Amino acid sequence: AKADMFHHNADQAALGLFQAVKESPTAYAFGANLDQRGLAPGRVPGSAVIDLPRAILTVAREVQSGNFTPKVESFGLKSGVIRYEADSTLEAALPAELRARVAAARDSIIAADSAAATVP
Repeated sequence: AKADMFHHNADQAALGLFQAVKESPTAYAFGANLDQRGLAPGRVPGSAVIDLPRAILTVAREVQSGNFTPKVESFGLKSGVIRYEADSTLEAALPAELRARVAAARDSIIAADSAAATVP
């Protein structure tokens, strides 16, 4: 397909994607749900990681403290349930301006999460 960057949301079904990335000299892939850098070392700039135990523990603490209210819960970057795990060896090769833009985007998302949490 002549693409050089891929993103998936397929867990184990994405193993073929990582194999193809390893076989292509110019292709990279972002990991999803888990830190998947090890599936194609040097070819995965980072992964969006979901820390499900942290989410469950957060809800369990609400139940334990008597503050639990049944609701649909959206965990974001601020909660630590979702985080971006970068490959530091690849990140170092990125221009400083791009790294700054990524950090600013993360900070903006966290700020938006905070603002949404305070709206009555």
